[in-house]
Amino acid sequence: MLQYIRIKNLALLDEVRLEFDSGFTAVTGETGAGKSVLLGAVSLLAGARADKALVRQGEDQLELEAALYFAAPDTINALLDAAGLPLCEGGVLLLQRSIHRSKIPRLQINGSMATLAQLQSLGESWIDFHGPGEPQKLFQEKRQLEMLDAYAGNLSQVEVYGAAHREWQDALKEIDTLEGSDRLDDDELDFVRKQIAKIDA
Repeated sequence: MLQYIRIKNLALLDEVRLEFDSGFTAVTGETGAGKSVLLGAVSLLAGARADKALVRQGEDQLELEAALYFAAPDTINALLDAAGLPLCEGGVLLLQRSIHRSKIPRLQINGSMATLAQLQSLGESWIDFHGPGEPQKLFQEKRQLEMLDAYAGNLSQVEVYGAAHREWQDALKEIDTLEGSDRLDDDELDFVRKQIAKIDA
């Protein structure tokens, strides 16, 4: 859950800090109120590519930071651990991103320098955007199968099946290796035939 976000110098926005309570939150307002800027900021924190044109006119850099809380941070912590990044403390994930007009952009995850790819990998696990042309997960075949299995309540069966399938694939590879090790290639076969022919002669 998004607990806190700070946006500075993004598009027309000077600076804003927002804190969210637990539960459902709806952001409403007239056209031009800044809803798209908020959505753009969240998208950038989820790993969207950034253009320097997003930096507010007359400013040198835009800054974004957010705190996200996970009641069960195991999935996020596994991704952080695999990427060599600090784990969430108390289930809180801290994200910081700055885009400068003339310097290289900076990314931090839980206070440690990170890459855009790492931010994108995390973003896939904590947010999904739904809007015109943005059903990201629905375009990924793996995600389609996951959602279908989750809806059908088959996740535990899929895990058992996956383990059995991997075992079967390993056994097939082992059979191929064993069968292949006893076979002679064409040159060896030709040599053996010539030897047999000499012996027969």
